[in-house]
Amino acid sequence: MTFAEAALAFLTPLKDITIPEGETAVFECEVSNPKEPVTWFRNGKKILKSDKRAVFTVDGSIHRLTIKDAKVDDTAEFSATFGKETTTAKLTVEKPKGLFTLLVGFMTLHAFS
Repeated sequence: MTFAEAALAFLTPLKDITIPEGETAVFECEVSNPKEPVTWFRNGKKILKSDKRAVFTVDGSIHRLTIKDAKVDDTAEFSATFGKETTTAKLTVEKPKGLFTLLVGFMTLHAFS
């Protein structure tokens, strides 16, 4: 192993995210060497720049993957690789609660409190 390979590490790993459908999810990780690329994966498949809702950004050593207008079908395991290192987190996209569910929950809460 070379010194350059040993120096490649995630300083801040990815974190699991749970959001309602239609919101934006932002995965963020910090790497030890800002000059080296990070590659993003969804369920083990490389995410291509042609994916219109996936946006890759880099701010120094901080790498971000933004998933716009998340759908329930976007629920998956997302990974970032950096050299031989990998960090993984889960995105959970939940269907928004309907107005009826919210009202029933509200009425139940007040009826029994």
